[in-house]
Amino acid sequence: MKILVLNYEYPPLGGGAGAITRQISEGLAAKGHYVTVITSAFLGLPDFEENKSLRIFRVKAGRKKIFQSGPMQMLRWANETVSFFKKNFTKKDFDIVFANFAIPGGLAAKQIKKYAEIPYVIMSHGHDIPWFCKKEMWFFQALLYFKIKRICSNSELNFVQTIEMKSNIDKFLGAQNAKKNVIIPNGWDSVTKENYSEKYKIVTIVFSARFVKQKDPIGLLKALEILMLRGVPFKANLFGDGPLMKRMVKFVESKSLSNCVRFFGWTERKELEKEYSKSHVFVLPSFHEAMSVAVMDALACGMYVVATDTGQNRSIIFHGAIVEKNNQVQLANEIEKYYLEKFSSGNTNLPDLPEEIIESYSWENITRKYEQALLCIFSETAV
Repeated sequence: MKILVLNYEYPPLGGGAGAITRQISEGLAAKGHYVTVITSAFLGLPDFEENKSLRIFRVKAGRKKIFQSGPMQMLRWANETVSFFKKNFTKKDFDIVFANFAIPGGLAAKQIKKYAEIPYVIMSHGHDIPWFCKKEMWFFQALLYFKIKRICSNSELNFVQTIEMKSNIDKFLGAQNAKKNVIIPNGWDSVTKENYSEKYKIVTIVFSARFVKQKDPIGLLKALEILMLRGVPFKANLFGDGPLMKRMVKFVESKSLSNCVRFFGWTERKELEKEYSKSHVFVLPSFHEAMSVAVMDALACGMYVVATDTGQNRSIIFHGAIVEKNNQVQLANEIEKYYLEKFSSGNTNLPDLPEEIIESYSWENITRKYEQALLCIFSETAV
């Protein structure tokens, strides 16, 4: 197949959604398909890259930050992507469009379909579909409600990662479209046997995410303050950036947490994995998640994970604890429990993840599912 992949953020840009797109794109290319990615230009990145069956084009959309893009930049990217397609490609160049996010990816895909009659699929990453993340995204979801509905209704398939996401999009599109909403979970790069002797000598907590309300980093800092007041020794390394950064720094300074909390800014995924392998507890107190790549990576690196009951967390966190959303005392309790029952007793070695789980969430297996779904569409539209 000749596949056009659309995502306004492709590594090194963005967070989990970009990493997922790269895994799928590279996986499909490795299986012999011709994959073309159109993403956003950014300072220092080449406008074009090619590696065997995988090509990457970057169009200018005014992106200013490596970790985040604003609504106007997203819409500009969609428009620039359609213009780029019209200038450089024809209907014969692609069999299907694989668009990430209903908006902006699906917005561009729908216009390309109208222009070149190429069918498209949508991969949702959670917050792009009403009313997932309603509290944080209600304005944009309300503003674009009918446009998103038309985009998803005209797709061949809508991929989601969890039962929670499927229930939401089924309700959004109606029972008549439920069959086109397909669950395919995210995967992990690899699962390694950890050398626990190389881990830090003090309980090390890691938070890695965008600093936005959805991820509740302020709630995490409040839990860390509780731990400090209880006398639990720890250090917390926070990786990321976002609109809450200034507020978080101010909180840390005002609560005398500076000696145990450090900010590292936006960090590349490979560097994060090195940090995971040396740390103990990964914490993600999100209000909403699709299926967290960060959680998957932390588990794969042998970390104890404490996260809220959202997305796929309950079914994938084999070594860790599930806590209530917006409950800083419970979050602190679970970290303290790890310190008292595992770290203090020298019992930090976690059991290996079950082999069937490792295989189930391997990117090889996940990519195969996407390939099968796309081949079914290709065979139907080629008739």
